[in-house]
Amino acid sequence: MSTRTYLPNISGSRIWEIFRTRQWTLLEQELQSQSYERVGLDRALQILLDMRLRFGAWSGFDVLDVGCNTGLFSYALAGIGNHVTGLDSGAVDVQRLYQQLELAAQNTPSPSDATFLRQDIRQFLRHHQRQWDFVLLLSVAHHWQFGYAHSGQRAFSSDETQWVMERLLRSFRYALYYECPLHEPGFPPGYGRTMLERYATHPLRLSEVALTVGPNGYVRQLLRVERI
Repeated sequence: MSTRTYLPNISGSRIWEIFRTRQWTLLEQELQSQSYERVGLDRALQILLDMRLRFGAWSGFDVLDVGCNTGLFSYALAGIGNHVTGLDSGAVDVQRLYQQLELAAQNTPSPSDATFLRQDIRQFLRHHQRQWDFVLLLSVAHHWQFGYAHSGQRAFSSDETQWVMERLLRSFRYALYYECPLHEPGFPPGYGRTMLERYATHPLRLSEVALTVGPNGYVRQLLRVERI
């Protein structure tokens, strides 16, 4: 697995401001000279487009972004007109990415549109028994089994993973967007989808939205998960 570190060159709050003001030419200029936001924004736009095509709108929703990392997805969805809660424990920071989350949250022009919580998902779900319109679970779930970046640090037990997945799969009104490894060193082929199906305790409809590329350069599968 690649050990290259990707540090954002612009903050999530800058992305939020561009989305809010719809200055798309300025956005292109901001993204020209760096890679992390380019890759992340491409993935965010895939989700927004699918929301529009499948559910008729891409704004006005309540979204939970699990493992929000630097907050890029949260700010992008908030900037287009959604209320987003970004959640990340920040407990394992092998790639030194989480330090950007706190800075971006402090600088956001409108905290009411994107709320960030540095909290463990298990603790969060014990105290928040509710539903969101959409849940984002983007390249996060496999870390619960192996630890962040295969470090083994803070990995969940099988029972804990089962409990978290069950709760998340019942916590959305419309869909959960699930991004997972497809063909990546250290994972069996199709591992991410297999993991999702393993922990699902009720029927789900899985639809492939796109093949994506993460900051580590490996291809991932982005699925829309709906209850049947």
